[in-house]
Amino acid sequence: MGGVSVGSGAILEGGDGSAAAGALTFAGNVSLLSGSDIELTLGPSATHSSLVRTGGTWSFDSTQAFLFNIALGASGSTTYDDLITGLTGTETGLASDGNGIISNWQIATPGVTGTFTYDGMGDVNLTLVTIPESGAAALLLAGLPLLALRRRRRVERFQFNWAHRWERQRRKACHPERSRRTSHIRLSSPARRRKSATKIG
Repeated sequence: MGGVSVGSGAILEGGDGSAAAGALTFAGNVSLLSGSDIELTLGPSATHSSLVRTGGTWSFDSTQAFLFNIALGASGSTTYDDLITGLTGTETGLASDGNGIISNWQIATPGVTGTFTYDGMGDVNLTLVTIPESGAAALLLAGLPLLALRRRRRVERFQFNWAHRWERQRRKACHPERSRRTSHIRLSSPARRRKSATKIG
C-alpha cells in the first residue's frame, strides 16, 4: 500500500469527524509533517474515534497538534484509551519520558486540556482535564435565533427607509416641472393682477 504525507495545515481524521466512534485504519506509511493536525472526536463514557496502524512506518511531528470535536455528554477528568493503536514505539516524533508522558504533543482545540501518554504496548492514550463548559455553549446556541431576528429587523428597517427615500427622489426626477410651476404661479400672479387693473382703468 502506498504512503501518505500530511502536510502543514492538512488534517488526518479518524472516524467521520462527528461521531465518537469509528477508526481510520491504514497499513501503509504515514508521515505527519510539521504543522499537520490529527482530528478525533471525544464522547461520553470515554468513547472516541481513533487511528489504527496495521503496517507501514509512521512518523509524527515533534510537536504534533490534535483537534478534538467534543460530542454531547463528554466530560473532563476522563481517560480516553487507545486514541492511536498499533504503534511500534520507535516512531519519529513519539517521544515519551519514563512515565510514558508525551510532553511535546499539543491540543489545538480552545478550552481543551489534557496529557498524552504512550503505554509501551503500541497505544497512545489521553487523560482529559478540561473541556469547554456545555452550559456556555448552550447559551450561545440559544442566543443565535434572537441575534438573527434583531439583525433581520434592522435590515428590514434600513430597506424601508432606503426605498422611501428612493421613491421621493424618483418622483422629483420624473416631474421636475411641478416644483417650478408652483413657484412661477406664486411669483407672477401679483404682476398679472396689476397688469389687469391697469388695462381696466
